Amino acid sequence: MYRIIIADDEPLIIRGLKKMMEWGKMDTEVVGEAEDGEQLLNLLDTLEPDIIISDISMPEKTGLDVLKEINKRKLKTKVIFLSGFQEFSYAKEAVTYGAVDYLLKPVSVEELENAINRAKDQIVQEQPEAECFPGTGDEYGNKGKKDSDRYSTYYVTVHIHSMWKCK
Repeated sequence: MYRIIIADDEPLIIRGLKKMMEWGKMDTEVVGEAEDGEQLLNLLDTLEPDIIISDISMPEKTGLDVLKEINKRKLKTKVIFLSGFQEFSYAKEAVTYGAVDYLLKPVSVEELENAINRAKDQIVQEQPEAECFPGTGDEYGNKGKKDSDRYSTYYVTVHIHSMWKCK
């Protein structure tokens, strides 16, 4: 299950996001919420989320400040920004620092679900195969096969398994 933190300086937005999505059906769970960037950074350390859905403009530290800190620490956490501002410079900076998406409020279920799925896809793609499959592939019935067959069996097994979140 993918772990999500929602951050917005408007508690009503947090409650609305929590209610509008069917988190379990998307193999996700909301594990925390923050009302400012400082709280979000503290939760980042304790909850180790896979995905953050955050307002870009919050008190204490902005969503961009949090994203920069994630990059500085070399964390794999993915960030989706929500904003009431159709400000190109915010969107450009968000993309520059690796945000998955920049969505305008009010956000639709479909828009947010698509962004979450993109974040999940990025997480899976960035996982090293060795993290899921240490070894040579012999443990998958490849012992004694010629190299091309060994590789094919190993590749298919790794590819199928990578569709699952393996950590």
